[in-house]
Amino acid sequence: MQMRQIVKGGSFPTTAVDRALVWLLLATVFSQYTGLLPEPIDTLSIVCAFALVPAYYLIRSNFTLRVPLETTALVGAITLLFGFHLLTGHYSNLEYGLLPVYTSVVVIAGLVFLPQLVDSETLLTHVAIFGALVGLFGALVWATGTGDAFHMFSHANKRSIFNDPNTLGLLAFVGFVGSLGAFSRTRSRRAAGLVVANLVFVGITVSRGVWLAVAAALCVLALDALFSRRIAAAAVSAGVLTTAAVTALVVTLPVETTLFLPLTNRQYLWQATVEATYEAGLFTGAGFYMPGPHIRPFVEFELEAGKSLGPHNSYLLVFFYGGVVGLVLYLHLLWGTIARAFRDPRVDVLLVALAVGFGANLFFEGYSFWSVGMHGVLLTLAFGALAWESTNRVVVVDVRNLTSFRISRRNRSPGL
Repeated sequence: MQMRQIVKGGSFPTTAVDRALVWLLLATVFSQYTGLLPEPIDTLSIVCAFALVPAYYLIRSNFTLRVPLETTALVGAITLLFGFHLLTGHYSNLEYGLLPVYTSVVVIAGLVFLPQLVDSETLLTHVAIFGALVGLFGALVWATGTGDAFHMFSHANKRSIFNDPNTLGLLAFVGFVGSLGAFSRTRSRRAAGLVVANLVFVGITVSRGVWLAVAAALCVLALDALFSRRIAAAAVSAGVLTTAAVTALVVTLPVETTLFLPLTNRQYLWQATVEATYEAGLFTGAGFYMPGPHIRPFVEFELEAGKSLGPHNSYLLVFFYGGVVGLVLYLHLLWGTIARAFRDPRVDVLLVALAVGFGANLFFEGYSFWSVGMHGVLLTLAFGALAWESTNRVVVVDVRNLTSFRISRRNRSPGL
């Protein structure tokens, strides 16, 4: 299947330093699953690594910021909402109050600055290589039965060899999509090996959420290749509207009427999340708390051992965090970016497919941009690349003279 060439969207030519920065970020995020660093040192190392991105960007840009208008405005609005929670005393525990602060470093670095330093082709290729290495190591551990010797593997998880397959599996998903792009460009044995290795990684996660993301991305690529981008966009729109309608019915109808749906008791958790949000504040939400303690009083069934108490739905999670205001901004940031990219033929369909895969996965997994986990970081990197490729307006600011700024149309030529 021949796919369009990915437009290189970086503001600067990608250098060896930029590629090394990608590996530093991936390795730092991955280290939290190895047990090599204790908490909170592992989290601090991730935040520090991502803080290097805007600092490095300022040096390369000669202290002139160029940021995508729509993305920056939406992230800024959500950040202000979390600031409102801080100012109004939502947080009784300092740890919860700091969470949106330090995760915003990751969000801003990944959504705004890294896409200008590293073009999407390079980013996805290196994620594919990283994913292939992790996948091959996982396959070796699975084949030899030596998982107990490593922190990221577990014999207790009967479904997968990984302790957290839904999280690490998204590395397999992004790696697989990235390797497809590399193979479509080069047709080389090395790229074919990356496809196989990441596909093995996808398989051994035994994560239905990851498989759903892969299936959604492949559907977009297939529809675009066989028909047109417009047909692919129509199919995605139909899928999103159907899923949103089913979700709305699940959270409003009595649970007994929706138990036939294969949601593994998510009906109870989704309804409990809506009730907890309504009690905390429908329009502005509960704040950046772990939802479990808030949801527990409304949950009417006993969880299986080892199951976390949360909505297992990113959209409802953000609804809990930020209420109606937060959810509207979040949906605009996610699906507004995808819609804009679908309308622009200059944006490679590979990036659109990657974003749609994440959008599908988010209906059944509880993470968001505001996370230092592998899932949240990869979500941020994917949408950062897509947002930069599809943006037409940028805000230009001279850091040395903050009163001097302008909004201009972006030069969409490759490499600019």
